Amino acid sequence: MQRVFEDFVARRYLKTRRRGAFVRTLLRFARWGVAIGVFTIVVSQAMMAGWREGIQNILFKATAHFSIHPYDPEKWDTDEALKIVKNIPGVRAANPFRMDMALSRSARSGQAMEPLMLKAIEPETARSTSSLFDNIKPISIESLQPGQAIVGQDFAKQQGLRVGDDLQVILAKMDFGLSGMMPKVKAFTVTGIFYSRNSLYDRGWAFVHLNDAKAWSQSEQADGIEITLSDVKQIKAKQNEIKTALETAFGHPFIGMDQMERNRELFAGLDMLKWIFLAVLSLIVVVNASSITAVLVLLVAEKRRDIGTLLALGAAPKQIQRIFQTHGLRMAVFGTLSGLAAALPLCAILDHFQIIQTPAALVDFLPYFPFKLRFLDVIIATVFPIVVAFFASRNPAKRASELNPIESLRAE
Repeated sequence: MQRVFEDFVARRYLKTRRRGAFVRTLLRFARWGVAIGVFTIVVSQAMMAGWREGIQNILFKATAHFSIHPYDPEKWDTDEALKIVKNIPGVRAANPFRMDMALSRSARSGQAMEPLMLKAIEPETARSTSSLFDNIKPISIESLQPGQAIVGQDFAKQQGLRVGDDLQVILAKMDFGLSGMMPKVKAFTVTGIFYSRNSLYDRGWAFVHLNDAKAWSQSEQADGIEITLSDVKQIKAKQNEIKTALETAFGHPFIGMDQMERNRELFAGLDMLKWIFLAVLSLIVVVNASSITAVLVLLVAEKRRDIGTLLALGAAPKQIQRIFQTHGLRMAVFGTLSGLAAALPLCAILDHFQIIQTPAALVDFLPYFPFKLRFLDVIIATVFPIVVAFFASRNPAKRASELNPIESLRAE
Protein backbone atom coordinates (compact mmCIF):
# COMPACT_ATOMS: atom_id res chain seq x y z
CA MET A 1 0.00 0.00 0.00
CA GLN A 2 2.99 2.34 0.43
CA ARG A 3 3.42 2.85 -3.30
CA VAL A 4 -0.20 3.03 -4.43
CA PHE A 5 0.16 6.77 -4.96
CA GLU A 6 3.24 6.41 -7.17
CA ASP A 7 1.64 3.66 -9.24
CA PHE A 8 -1.58 5.63 -9.68
CA VAL A 9 0.24 8.72 -10.86
CA ALA A 10 2.45 6.68 -13.20
CA ARG A 11 -0.66 5.13 -14.79
CA ARG A 12 -2.88 8.19 -14.89
CA TYR A 13 -0.80 11.31 -15.29
CA LEU A 14 2.17 10.14 -17.31
CA LYS A 15 0.08 9.34 -20.36
CA THR A 16 1.03 11.63 -23.18
CA ARG A 17 -1.57 13.96 -24.69
CA ARG A 18 -2.03 15.32 -28.17
CA ARG A 19 1.15 17.31 -27.98
CA GLY A 20 3.16 14.18 -27.13
CA ALA A 21 3.03 12.38 -30.48
CA PHE A 22 6.82 12.08 -30.58
CA VAL A 23 6.88 10.76 -27.03
CA ARG A 24 4.16 8.25 -27.87
CA THR A 25 6.25 7.02 -30.82
CA LEU A 26 9.31 6.58 -28.63
CA LEU A 27 7.17 4.82 -26.05
CA ARG A 28 6.00 2.29 -28.63
CA PHE A 29 9.55 1.77 -29.85
CA ALA A 30 10.71 1.12 -26.30
CA ARG A 31 7.93 -1.36 -25.54
CA TRP A 32 8.14 -3.32 -28.76
CA GLY A 33 11.92 -3.14 -28.79
CA VAL A 34 11.98 -4.92 -25.44
CA ALA A 35 9.37 -7.38 -26.73
CA ILE A 36 11.51 -8.22 -29.79
CA GLY A 37 14.59 -8.62 -27.59
CA VAL A 38 12.82 -10.99 -25.20
CA PHE A 39 11.28 -12.93 -28.10
CA THR A 40 14.67 -13.36 -29.78
CA ILE A 41 16.40 -14.41 -26.56
CA VAL A 42 13.77 -17.04 -25.70
CA VAL A 43 13.67 -18.53 -29.22
CA SER A 44 17.46 -18.64 -29.61
CA GLN A 45 18.01 -20.16 -26.18
CA ALA A 46 15.27 -22.74 -26.79
CA MET A 47 16.90 -23.68 -30.10
CA MET A 48 20.36 -24.04 -28.54
CA ALA A 49 18.97 -26.10 -25.65
CA GLY A 50 17.09 -28.25 -28.16
CA TRP A 51 20.24 -28.91 -30.19
CA ARG A 52 22.16 -29.85 -27.07
CA GLU A 53 19.46 -32.22 -25.86
CA GLY A 54 18.97 -33.70 -29.33
CA ILE A 55 22.66 -34.44 -29.81
CA GLN A 56 22.85 -35.87 -26.29
CA ASN A 57 19.89 -38.17 -26.99
CA ILE A 58 21.44 -39.29 -30.29
CA LEU A 59 24.69 -40.18 -28.55
CA PHE A 60 22.92 -41.98 -25.72
CA LYS A 61 20.90 -44.02 -28.21
CA ALA A 62 23.82 -44.78 -30.51
CA THR A 63 25.97 -46.10 -27.67
CA ALA A 64 25.40 -46.99 -24.04
CA HIS A 65 25.03 -44.35 -21.35
CA PHE A 66 28.45 -45.18 -19.94
CA SER A 67 31.07 -47.91 -19.80
CA ILE A 68 33.17 -49.48 -17.07
CA HIS A 69 36.75 -50.62 -17.71
CA PRO A 70 39.32 -52.39 -15.52
CA TYR A 71 42.81 -50.92 -15.52
CA ASP A 72 44.09 -54.40 -16.33
CA PRO A 73 41.64 -56.50 -18.41
CA GLU A 74 43.33 -59.71 -17.21
CA LYS A 75 42.44 -59.04 -13.58
CA TRP A 76 38.71 -59.47 -13.87
CA ASP A 77 36.18 -62.01 -15.08
CA THR A 78 33.83 -60.54 -17.67
CA ASP A 79 30.98 -63.01 -17.04
CA GLU A 80 31.07 -62.50 -13.29
CA ALA A 81 31.24 -58.72 -13.75
CA LEU A 82 28.19 -58.84 -16.02
CA LYS A 83 26.20 -60.64 -13.32
CA ILE A 84 27.17 -58.01 -10.75
CA VAL A 85 26.25 -55.14 -13.05
CA LYS A 86 22.89 -56.58 -14.10
CA ASN A 87 21.88 -57.15 -10.48
CA ILE A 88 22.23 -53.45 -9.63
CA PRO A 89 18.83 -51.68 -9.60
CA GLY A 90 18.33 -49.20 -12.44
CA VAL A 91 20.51 -51.05 -14.96
CA ARG A 92 18.45 -51.79 -18.06
CA ALA A 93 21.09 -53.56 -20.16
CA ALA A 94 24.81 -54.40 -20.19
CA ASN A 95 27.04 -55.67 -22.96
CA PRO A 96 30.77 -56.60 -23.04
CA PHE A 97 32.95 -55.16 -25.78
CA ARG A 98 36.46 -54.54 -27.04
CA MET A 99 37.60 -51.61 -29.19
CA ASP A 100 40.66 -51.28 -31.42
CA MET A 101 41.84 -48.71 -33.93
CA ALA A 102 42.64 -50.11 -37.34
CA LEU A 103 43.42 -49.21 -40.93
CA SER A 104 40.96 -50.80 -43.32
CA ARG A 105 40.17 -51.07 -47.00
CA SER A 106 38.18 -53.14 -49.43
CA ALA A 107 40.13 -56.09 -50.82
CA ARG A 108 38.03 -56.02 -54.00
CA SER A 109 38.42 -52.39 -54.98
CA GLY A 110 41.99 -51.86 -53.79
CA GLN A 111 41.17 -48.51 -52.19
CA ALA A 112 43.56 -46.62 -49.95
CA MET A 113 43.61 -47.49 -46.28
CA GLU A 114 41.26 -45.50 -44.05
CA PRO A 115 41.16 -45.31 -40.24
CA LEU A 116 38.38 -47.36 -38.70
CA MET A 117 37.20 -47.91 -35.15
CA LEU A 118 36.73 -51.65 -34.86
CA LYS A 119 34.27 -52.48 -32.11
CA ALA A 120 33.90 -56.11 -31.05
CA ILE A 121 30.51 -56.90 -29.51
CA GLU A 122 28.38 -59.74 -28.21
CA PRO A 123 25.72 -59.95 -30.98
CA GLU A 124 22.98 -61.46 -28.81
CA THR A 125 22.88 -58.50 -26.41
CA ALA A 126 24.34 -55.65 -28.51
CA ARG A 127 20.98 -54.22 -29.58
CA SER A 128 19.99 -53.57 -25.96
CA THR A 129 22.69 -50.90 -25.55
CA SER A 130 22.76 -49.26 -28.98
CA SER A 131 20.35 -48.06 -31.66
CA LEU A 132 23.04 -48.33 -34.36
CA PHE A 133 21.90 -51.89 -35.01
CA ASP A 134 18.29 -50.95 -35.82
CA ASN A 135 19.12 -50.09 -39.44
CA ILE A 136 21.30 -52.96 -40.70
CA LYS A 137 20.79 -54.58 -44.06
CA PRO A 138 20.44 -57.33 -45.10
CA ILE A 139 20.99 -59.21 -41.81
CA SER A 140 20.26 -58.45 -38.16
CA ILE A 141 23.02 -57.89 -35.64
CA GLU A 142 22.06 -61.12 -33.87
CA SER A 143 23.15 -63.05 -36.98
CA LEU A 144 26.74 -61.77 -36.84
CA GLN A 145 29.28 -64.61 -36.76
CA PRO A 146 33.05 -64.71 -36.13
CA GLY A 147 34.95 -63.68 -39.26
CA GLN A 148 32.17 -61.32 -40.35
CA ALA A 149 31.96 -57.52 -40.16
CA ILE A 150 29.26 -54.85 -40.34
CA VAL A 151 30.39 -51.48 -41.70
CA GLY A 152 28.80 -48.04 -41.95
CA GLN A 153 27.09 -46.83 -45.09
CA ASP A 154 29.48 -43.92 -45.70
CA PHE A 155 32.55 -46.14 -45.29
CA ALA A 156 31.05 -48.73 -47.64
CA LYS A 157 30.42 -46.08 -50.31
CA GLN A 158 33.91 -44.64 -49.94
CA GLN A 159 35.53 -48.05 -50.29
CA GLY A 160 33.11 -49.47 -52.84
CA LEU A 161 32.15 -52.25 -50.43
CA ARG A 162 29.15 -54.51 -50.97
CA VAL A 163 27.72 -57.33 -48.93
CA GLY A 164 29.92 -60.38 -49.47
CA ASP A 165 33.14 -58.41 -50.12
CA ASP A 166 36.27 -58.91 -48.06
CA LEU A 167 37.49 -56.20 -45.68
CA GLN A 168 41.22 -56.04 -44.99
CA VAL A 169 42.11 -54.75 -41.54
CA ILE A 170 45.51 -53.77 -40.11
CA LEU A 171 45.26 -53.63 -36.32
CA ALA A 172 47.24 -51.40 -34.01
CA LYS A 173 48.76 -54.54 -32.46
CA MET A 174 52.01 -56.30 -33.22
CA ASP A 175 52.84 -59.95 -34.00
CA PHE A 176 56.21 -61.67 -34.11
CA GLY A 177 57.03 -62.63 -37.68
CA LEU A 178 60.04 -63.79 -39.69
CA SER A 179 61.04 -60.15 -40.17
CA GLY A 180 60.52 -59.23 -36.53
CA MET A 181 57.55 -57.26 -35.17
CA MET A 182 54.75 -57.04 -37.74
CA PRO A 183 51.27 -55.47 -37.46
CA LYS A 184 48.37 -57.87 -37.22
CA VAL A 185 46.44 -58.21 -40.46
CA LYS A 186 42.93 -59.66 -40.47
CA ALA A 187 40.30 -60.24 -43.13
CA PHE A 188 36.54 -60.09 -42.59
CA THR A 189 33.57 -60.75 -44.81
CA VAL A 190 31.14 -57.83 -44.98
CA THR A 191 27.72 -59.26 -44.15
CA GLY A 192 25.83 -56.06 -43.32
CA ILE A 193 25.80 -52.29 -43.72
CA PHE A 194 24.30 -49.97 -41.10
CA TYR A 195 23.01 -46.41 -41.39
CA SER A 196 22.76 -44.12 -38.36
CA ARG A 197 22.48 -40.59 -39.91
CA ASN A 198 25.67 -39.73 -38.06
CA SER A 199 28.80 -39.61 -40.18
CA LEU A 200 30.94 -40.17 -37.08
CA TYR A 201 29.67 -43.76 -36.98
CA ASP A 202 28.73 -44.32 -40.63
CA ARG A 203 32.19 -43.33 -41.83
CA GLY A 204 34.46 -44.43 -39.00
CA TRP A 205 33.02 -47.48 -37.23
CA ALA A 206 32.72 -51.20 -37.97
CA PHE A 207 31.44 -54.06 -35.81
CA VAL A 208 32.83 -57.59 -35.48
CA HIS A 209 32.16 -60.53 -33.19
CA LEU A 210 33.66 -60.37 -29.69
CA ASN A 211 35.28 -63.77 -30.21
CA ASP A 212 37.38 -62.31 -33.05
CA ALA A 213 38.75 -59.62 -30.74
CA LYS A 214 39.50 -62.19 -28.04
CA ALA A 215 41.44 -64.22 -30.58
CA TRP A 216 43.67 -61.41 -31.86
CA SER A 217 44.16 -60.11 -28.30
CA GLN A 218 44.82 -63.61 -26.99
CA SER A 219 42.53 -62.97 -24.06
CA GLU A 220 39.21 -64.37 -22.88
CA GLN A 221 38.19 -61.11 -21.26
CA ALA A 222 36.51 -58.03 -22.69
CA ASP A 223 37.97 -54.54 -22.39
CA GLY A 224 34.87 -53.23 -20.68
CA ILE A 225 31.13 -53.35 -20.23
CA GLU A 226 28.67 -50.92 -21.80
CA ILE A 227 25.74 -50.06 -19.55
CA THR A 228 22.35 -48.53 -20.31
CA LEU A 229 20.18 -47.24 -17.47
CA SER A 230 16.45 -46.81 -17.09
CA ASP A 231 16.95 -43.18 -16.05
CA VAL A 232 19.55 -41.01 -17.78
CA LYS A 233 19.63 -38.62 -14.81
CA GLN A 234 21.21 -41.33 -12.63
CA ILE A 235 24.31 -41.79 -14.79
CA LYS A 236 26.78 -40.32 -12.31
CA ALA A 237 25.29 -42.05 -9.29
CA LYS A 238 25.01 -45.48 -10.92
CA GLN A 239 28.44 -45.18 -12.49
CA ASN A 240 29.98 -44.69 -9.05
CA GLU A 241 27.84 -47.47 -7.56
CA ILE A 242 28.84 -49.99 -10.24
CA LYS A 243 32.47 -48.95 -10.08
CA THR A 244 32.51 -49.48 -6.30
CA ALA A 245 30.78 -52.86 -6.58
CA LEU A 246 33.27 -54.16 -9.15
CA GLU A 247 36.28 -52.86 -7.23
CA THR A 248 34.99 -54.62 -4.12
CA ALA A 249 34.42 -57.87 -6.02
CA PHE A 250 37.75 -58.01 -7.87
CA GLY A 251 40.02 -55.94 -5.63
CA HIS A 252 41.22 -54.00 -8.64
CA PRO A 253 40.62 -50.35 -9.68
CA PHE A 254 38.08 -49.61 -12.41
CA ILE A 255 37.45 -46.51 -14.49
CA GLY A 256 34.09 -45.27 -15.70
CA MET A 257 33.42 -43.04 -18.70
CA ASP A 258 30.07 -41.69 -19.90
CA GLN A 259 29.07 -40.02 -23.15
CA MET A 260 29.18 -36.55 -21.58
CA GLU A 261 32.85 -37.06 -20.71
CA ARG A 262 33.73 -38.57 -24.07
CA ASN A 263 32.15 -35.62 -25.87
CA ARG A 264 33.16 -32.99 -23.34
CA GLU A 265 34.55 -30.64 -26.02
CA LEU A 266 31.36 -30.85 -28.09
CA PHE A 267 29.04 -30.03 -25.20
CA ALA A 268 31.38 -27.35 -23.87
CA GLY A 269 31.31 -25.73 -27.30
CA LEU A 270 27.51 -25.86 -27.45
CA ASP A 271 27.24 -24.34 -23.97
CA MET A 272 29.67 -21.57 -24.87
CA LEU A 273 27.80 -20.86 -28.10
CA LYS A 274 24.53 -20.65 -26.18
CA TRP A 275 25.94 -18.03 -23.79
CA ILE A 276 27.45 -16.09 -26.69
CA PHE A 277 24.04 -15.98 -28.37
CA LEU A 278 22.51 -14.80 -25.09
CA ALA A 279 25.11 -12.06 -24.67
CA VAL A 280 24.81 -10.80 -28.24
CA LEU A 281 21.02 -10.85 -28.35
CA SER A 282 20.81 -9.18 -24.96
CA LEU A 283 22.28 -6.12 -26.64
CA ILE A 284 18.87 -5.63 -28.26
CA VAL A 285 17.39 -5.08 -24.81
CA VAL A 286 20.30 -2.89 -23.74
CA VAL A 287 19.94 -0.71 -26.84
CA ASN A 288 16.24 -0.28 -26.14
CA ALA A 289 17.14 0.93 -22.66
CA SER A 290 18.19 4.18 -24.34
CA SER A 291 14.63 4.48 -25.70
CA ILE A 292 13.27 4.12 -22.17
CA THR A 293 15.68 6.80 -20.98
CA ALA A 294 14.67 9.11 -23.84
CA VAL A 295 10.96 8.61 -23.14
CA LEU A 296 11.41 9.49 -19.47
CA VAL A 297 13.57 12.53 -20.24
CA LEU A 298 10.88 13.88 -22.58
CA LEU A 299 8.15 13.06 -20.07
CA VAL A 300 9.98 14.97 -17.36
CA ALA A 301 10.15 17.97 -19.68
CA GLU A 302 6.48 17.65 -20.69
CA LYS A 303 5.20 17.10 -17.14
CA ARG A 304 7.37 19.75 -15.57
CA ARG A 305 4.36 21.74 -14.29
CA ASP A 306 2.69 18.60 -12.89
CA ILE A 307 5.89 17.66 -11.08
CA GLY A 308 6.15 21.16 -9.60
CA THR A 309 2.50 21.02 -8.49
CA LEU A 310 2.97 17.64 -6.80
CA LEU A 311 6.08 18.83 -5.01
CA ALA A 312 4.30 22.04 -3.92
CA LEU A 313 1.39 20.00 -2.55
CA GLY A 314 3.76 17.96 -0.39
CA ALA A 315 4.90 15.03 -2.50
CA ALA A 316 8.35 13.86 -1.43
CA PRO A 317 11.20 13.85 -3.99
CA LYS A 318 11.54 10.08 -3.45
CA GLN A 319 7.90 9.67 -4.47
CA ILE A 320 8.49 11.65 -7.67
CA GLN A 321 11.51 9.46 -8.41
CA ARG A 322 9.49 6.30 -7.86
CA ILE A 323 6.70 7.61 -10.13
CA PHE A 324 9.02 7.84 -13.13
CA GLN A 325 10.88 4.64 -12.28
CA THR A 326 7.56 2.85 -12.08
CA HIS A 327 6.67 4.17 -15.52
CA GLY A 328 9.98 2.93 -16.94
CA LEU A 329 9.48 -0.49 -15.36
CA ARG A 330 5.93 -0.68 -16.71
CA MET A 331 7.29 -0.21 -20.24
CA ALA A 332 9.77 -3.04 -19.68
CA VAL A 333 7.15 -5.33 -18.13
CA PHE A 334 4.75 -4.73 -21.04
CA GLY A 335 7.48 -5.53 -23.58
CA THR A 336 8.67 -8.57 -21.64
CA LEU A 337 5.19 -10.07 -21.33
CA SER A 338 4.50 -9.40 -25.03
CA GLY A 339 7.76 -11.10 -26.04
CA LEU A 340 7.06 -14.11 -23.82
CA ALA A 341 3.48 -14.37 -25.08
CA ALA A 342 4.78 -14.67 -28.65
CA ALA A 343 7.89 -16.80 -28.01
CA LEU A 344 6.63 -19.51 -25.65
CA PRO A 345 3.74 -20.80 -27.81
CA LEU A 346 5.86 -20.49 -30.97
CA CYS A 347 8.67 -22.64 -29.51
CA ALA A 348 6.17 -25.26 -28.34
CA ILE A 349 4.52 -25.42 -31.78
CA LEU A 350 7.80 -25.53 -33.72
CA ASP A 351 9.12 -28.35 -31.53
CA HIS A 352 5.93 -30.40 -31.37
CA PHE A 353 5.18 -30.36 -35.10
CA GLN A 354 8.87 -30.36 -36.17
CA ILE A 355 8.16 -27.55 -38.63
CA ILE A 356 11.72 -26.43 -39.41
CA GLN A 357 13.47 -29.34 -41.09
CA THR A 358 17.24 -29.69 -41.23
CA PRO A 359 18.78 -30.49 -44.63
CA ALA A 360 20.32 -33.95 -44.33
CA ALA A 361 23.21 -32.91 -46.56
CA LEU A 362 24.25 -30.23 -44.07
CA VAL A 363 23.67 -31.78 -40.65
CA ASP A 364 23.81 -35.44 -39.71
CA PHE A 365 22.70 -35.19 -36.11
CA LEU A 366 19.06 -34.09 -36.20
CA PRO A 367 16.38 -34.13 -38.91
CA TYR A 368 14.69 -30.95 -37.60
CA PHE A 369 15.37 -27.91 -35.44
CA PRO A 370 14.27 -28.74 -31.89
CA PHE A 371 13.16 -25.99 -29.47
CA LYS A 372 13.38 -26.93 -25.80
CA LEU A 373 12.27 -24.34 -23.26
CA ARG A 374 14.30 -24.28 -20.06
CA PHE A 375 13.06 -22.65 -16.87
CA LEU A 376 16.37 -20.83 -16.29
CA ASP A 377 16.38 -19.43 -19.84
CA VAL A 378 12.85 -18.08 -19.45
CA ILE A 379 13.72 -16.56 -16.08
CA ILE A 380 16.79 -14.82 -17.55
CA ALA A 381 14.74 -13.48 -20.48
CA THR A 382 12.13 -12.20 -18.01
CA VAL A 383 14.35 -10.65 -15.36
CA PHE A 384 17.07 -9.13 -17.54
CA PRO A 385 14.90 -6.50 -19.35
CA ILE A 386 13.36 -5.39 -16.06
CA VAL A 387 16.77 -4.99 -14.45
CA VAL A 388 18.00 -3.01 -17.47
CA ALA A 389 14.87 -0.82 -17.38
CA PHE A 390 15.40 -0.17 -13.67
CA PHE A 391 18.86 1.29 -14.26
CA ALA A 392 17.80 3.03 -17.50
CA SER A 393 14.99 4.89 -15.74
CA ARG A 394 16.91 5.64 -12.56
CA ASN A 395 18.76 8.75 -13.77
CA PRO A 396 15.78 10.53 -15.47
CA ALA A 397 13.61 9.73 -12.44
CA LYS A 398 16.22 11.17 -10.10
CA ARG A 399 16.46 14.33 -12.21
CA ALA A 400 12.68 14.71 -11.99
CA SER A 401 12.81 14.47 -8.19
CA GLU A 402 15.42 17.22 -8.05
CA LEU A 403 13.28 19.81 -9.84
CA ASN A 404 12.57 23.04 -7.96
CA PRO A 405 8.76 23.35 -7.63
CA ILE A 406 8.83 27.17 -7.63
CA GLU A 407 10.92 27.39 -10.79
CA SER A 408 8.81 24.68 -12.45
CA LEU A 409 5.56 26.56 -11.80
CA ARG A 410 7.09 29.92 -12.72
CA ALA A 411 8.32 28.55 -16.04
CA GLU A 412 4.78 27.46 -16.89
